[in-house]
Order: sequence, then C-alpha cells, then structure tokens
Amino acid sequence: MFDRLTFVLGEALVSIRRNLGMVILGALTVAVCIYIAGGLTLTYLSVWRFGQNLSSRFEIKVFLKDGTTKQQISDTAKQIRLMDGVDEVNWIPRDLAWEKMKREDPANTVGLDNVLQDAYKVKIKDLSKSDAIAAKIQALPQVEPGGVHYLQVIQKQVEEALRFLKWVGLVAGGLLALVSGVLIFTVVRLTAIARRVEIRIMSLVGASYVTVYMPLLLEGAFQGLVGGAIAYGLISLSHHELANVIRGYTFVTNLPPLDVKPILLSCIGAGTGYGLLCSILALLNLQKKIR
Repeated sequence: MFDRLTFVLGEALVSIRRNLGMVILGALTVAVCIYIAGGLTLTYLSVWRFGQNLSSRFEIKVFLKDGTTKQQISDTAKQIRLMDGVDEVNWIPRDLAWEKMKREDPANTVGLDNVLQDAYKVKIKDLSKSDAIAAKIQALPQVEPGGVHYLQVIQKQVEEALRFLKWVGLVAGGLLALVSGVLIFTVVRLTAIARRVEIRIMSLVGASYVTVYMPLLLEGAFQGLVGGAIAYGLISLSHHELANVIRGYTFVTNLPPLDVKPILLSCIGAGTGYGLLCSILALLNLQKKIR
C-alpha cells in the first residue's frame, strides 16, 4: 500500500516537473479567477450587510391630514402595522414635535403657531419593499397627499450596487474560470497523450485505475490548490491595504477583520476541487485513446 502511494505521488511530481511552465500558468490563472470572484463576493456581502443594517434603521415619514382624530390615527397605525415588511410604527404627535422644534430652533419658531401635522415614523424590515409599502401608505385615506417621505435614492443606489456586483462577479469570474479550466484541462490532456503508451502497458499488466490515473488527477488538483492559496494571499493583502486607506477617512466605517479560516479553506477548497474537476474531464475525454 505504501509503495503504491509512493509511486502515485512520485509520478505526480515528475509530471508537474515536466510541465512546470504550464502548471505555473494554470495555477496563476486559477489564483486570479478565485481572487476576483472571492473579492467580488466579499464586496457583495459587505454591501448586502450594509443594506440589511440600513433597512433596520430605514424610516418612512408619514404626514397625516389636518383634523385627523385620535381614533383615526390609531386605526391608520394598525393598518400600516399589518402591511408586509413593516417592522414598527410610532406616532409623532404634532404638539410634541412642535415643542421639540421650538427648543431646537427658537429663532425661527418664536411667535408662530403650530404649523406641523400629526405623523408616523415607520421602520421597515426589507429595504426592497419600501416602494410598495410607501405606495400602500399613501393610498390610505387619512394620509396627506404627497405626505410619504423616505430615502428612495439611497435604496436605489444600494440595490443597483448589489445588482452590478453580482453581474460583474458572474461575468468576470465565469470567464476566468473558463480560461483556467482550459489550461488545466490542456496540461493534463497533453500529459496523458505523452504517457499514452506507458499508461496502456500499466493497464495490461494489471495496474488499477487509481494507480494509472491518480498522478494525473493529483497534477490538476495541485494546480488548483496552489492557485487557491495564492488567491487567499492576494485577498488578504488587498484587504490589509484597503483597511489602511479607509482608516484615514473618519466618515467611513473601518473594515471588519477577515475571517481567516473559512476564507482560506474556501479558496483552497474551490481551487483544488476545480482543478480536480478539469483533470477528470480531460481524462474522460481521452479515455478511449488511452485504451
């Protein structure tokens, strides 16, 4: 058993050494692929978390018509609370709001009567539902025409940023994955063709499929593993440099630290698995010729 394992590993190392240039090129391409895909994924998750945090603080200000009674205020609040996506509804009495305004801006409110309206402060759970919620609230009979105000621009910007990152990640990551896959596929395929006679002889003398094909599979997996490790290094370096840049801006929240273990394992696992998959496809493509 140990002799077979030694033989398989030795053959894999010999094959890697023979095709070192192509192996390095394949590993670097895998590294760039995972680096871009992983970096875009981390960026997407950061923007998504920002959107989730924003939605928990996101408020819709609703102004009611003059003369709305307390019973109507209570009934309207109940209707809003029943809407899908609404988290919390708080009534802002016009008298309390006016007292607060007079305390905060006495110069512009002195001598004036209360010009404010009763209002609600509505918090929502899901930022994507804010347009639908705002439209439903505006349709309520006690709401002032044009009396629904919210940060619609910020919502659209967050949604567009998420959509853009998702498509860029899919396109860029897909193209690079295709290029790196072709390189690994080609290296393993050329190696198999070059050793076709040797593999045929080994099969005839009773060598198992594991002994015959495992060195080639290990070669592809090795390229992916190295590429994944390089990708993690690039992601870690980029995160460190970006954190240093952002730290100089007081109005921007500092980047959270990288969760090293899951990101490292994800990069290495994705690279190794992809390299192994491309090797399997290459060997299946040449199985008839080798036989």
